[in-house]
Amino acid sequence: MICVPIKARSLGQLKKKAAAVPGNVDLIEVWIDHLPKDLDPDAIIGACHRPLIIVNKPRRERGLWRGSEAARIQRLLHFIRHGVAFIDIGMDSGDGPIKALVKEARKARGKSKKKTKIIVSYHNFTLTPPVKILEEKVKKGFALGADMVKIATFARSEEDNITVISLLEGIKKPLIALCMGEKGKISRLAGKRLGSAVNYLAIGAGAKSAPGQLTITEYERFDCFFKKN
Repeated sequence: MICVPIKARSLGQLKKKAAAVPGNVDLIEVWIDHLPKDLDPDAIIGACHRPLIIVNKPRRERGLWRGSEAARIQRLLHFIRHGVAFIDIGMDSGDGPIKALVKEARKARGKSKKKTKIIVSYHNFTLTPPVKILEEKVKKGFALGADMVKIATFARSEEDNITVISLLEGIKKPLIALCMGEKGKISRLAGKRLGSAVNYLAIGAGAKSAPGQLTITEYERFDCFFKKN
């Protein structure tokens, strides 16, 4: 699936940015930590006309949330109750909050046809740990009840791409595996071919949500090149 991240500071800005997303994009990731805290979840969901991944990132995850951790998790719980497609929660949020989101998502599935899936994500913004450590992160995410696990690390070398992409080998559960940074761009292209569940692309150079993220235009150009060769 192709996902476009959006950071907007108002509902109007969110609508405008969502309207610019091309039709071949499967998902929109909305950083609600950038939006006013009192915005109704249905208004945010309705503004995008696309299935959403909702993230509520604190400063340690390069986000803007400045409230308490309890309030941050509660905000995510609200979106589950409103039937959003995906919630992404950082692994560093702790086992308790993650399990609470998983429990709420499963409870909601029993009451409604709308099913929220939980993505448990691990981000390392400085380096790529050894593959054994990353494998443990993947196992932990699924053990906590994740429907999908995301591993995103910073590539200091081209070899780091191999470390992260190797996580996809033989795995039967939905996994997102990518490297950030200029040296990690190859992982965003190779990941699609090797089974990474979601590919994050920006609608323009000024809309990138992570270092090394490709724009839709860049991705299509590189993708065509690899298909020809």
